[in-house]
Amino acid sequence: MSKIAGKLRFADTGPLYLQLGVSTPPAGSCLPTNMVDSPYDPNAVLAAYPPDCRPIVGAPQPILGGFSGSRIWRLETARGPLCLRRWPTEQPTADRLRWIHRLLRRVVLQRFKLVPLPIEAASGETFVEQAGRLWELSPWLPSGSLELRRAHTSAPPQHVKAAMAALAQFHRAVGGHSRSSYCPGILQRLRKLKEWQSGGLEQLKLQIDANRARWTELAERSPKVLSQFNDLAPQAVKSVNKAIRLSVPIHPCIRDIHRDHVLFQGDKVTGLIDFGAMDNDNVSCDIARLLRSLAGDVQSSWQEGLAAFESVYPLSDQERLLVRAYDESGVLLSGLNWLKWVFVEDRQFDDRAKALKRFDEITCRVANVVSQESGISV
Repeated sequence: MSKIAGKLRFADTGPLYLQLGVSTPPAGSCLPTNMVDSPYDPNAVLAAYPPDCRPIVGAPQPILGGFSGSRIWRLETARGPLCLRRWPTEQPTADRLRWIHRLLRRVVLQRFKLVPLPIEAASGETFVEQAGRLWELSPWLPSGSLELRRAHTSAPPQHVKAAMAALAQFHRAVGGHSRSSYCPGILQRLRKLKEWQSGGLEQLKLQIDANRARWTELAERSPKVLSQFNDLAPQAVKSVNKAIRLSVPIHPCIRDIHRDHVLFQGDKVTGLIDFGAMDNDNVSCDIARLLRSLAGDVQSSWQEGLAAFESVYPLSDQERLLVRAYDESGVLLSGLNWLKWVFVEDRQFDDRAKALKRFDEITCRVANVVSQESGISV
C-alpha cells in the first residue's frame, strides 16, 4: 500500500494529489524549472511570500492536476509542508478568490480547523497574480493511505459518517448569516435539463460526430449516456420541479465536495480541500454531492451518512427533498457535461485513463439514481 499525499483515495479514479516521494534537493531554495510548464514561473510567485515559505528541504513535488485545470505542488519549507496551487484561467476571479478566502478565515475563527487557510503574501493579499494566473499558498494538510474500493460500493461506514459529520461542522461554521430563498442551484439544474431536452442533446450528438478524433474512446462511450438521458430526464425534471419553489436557508456552499477532497488519517478526517467552486446555495447541494461520492448506490450508507450529518446540522423536510433533487439531476447531467467539455469546449485532461474511469463511474450510476430512493426518506 503506497502513501497517498493530500487526498482521500477510495478507488482508482485519480485524486488530485500524487503519491509522496521526497528526495534531497540541490543546495539553495529555488524551484526546479520542471515544476511548471513555461511561461509560468513559481519562483516569481514564491518571491512574493515570506522567506520561510520557500522550499529548503526535498525537491518540490509536482502534483498531477485534477479535472478542474488546477496545478498543485508540495513544498518542504521552514514553515512546514506547503501546498502551492495555480488556479485555472476560467475560475475563480480575483474578487471571487478574495471572497472564498474571507469565508475560510471565518470558519477558522469559528473553531473549524479542517481547512487550509491561505497564507498572506507580502502585499497583504492571500493570493498572487502572475502571468495571468492566480496562485495561492497554504499549509499541506496531513493524510494517509486508505483501502481502495470499487466505484459503486460504499466507503467504510466509519469514513462515511466521519466525512459527513465534518461537512456538517463546516456548514455550521460558515452558515451563521444565512437567508431564506429559492435554491439557486436547483434553478440552474432545471434550466440545464430543459436546454438538453430542447435540442441541446441533438447538437451535442453532432459535435461528437464531428470531433470524434479528439477522444475516440470517449466518443464510443457517448451513446449510452445520451440514451440514458432520454430515458431518465423526465423523472429528474419532475424531482427538480417539486423542489424549485421551496424556500430554504442559503449560505456559502463548497459545491465541489467529493471523496477526493476529504482527507483522512485512519478513520479521522484531517481536512477538507478545494473551494474554488464555492458559492451561495443550500447545504443540500454539498450533501448530495459528497454522499453520492462516498456511498455510491448503497442505501444504508446514505442513511448513515445523513444521520451523521444531522447529528451536527439538522435538516428540514424541504432540505431532504432538495438532497434527492440535487442527486438525481447531478448524476444525470454529469455525463453530458463531460461530453460537452471535450467535444464542444475542447478541454484537455492530463490523465485520460483516470478521466475515462470517472466517466465510466458516472454512466454506471445513472441507471440507478432515478429509480431508487438513494436511502433518503422525505
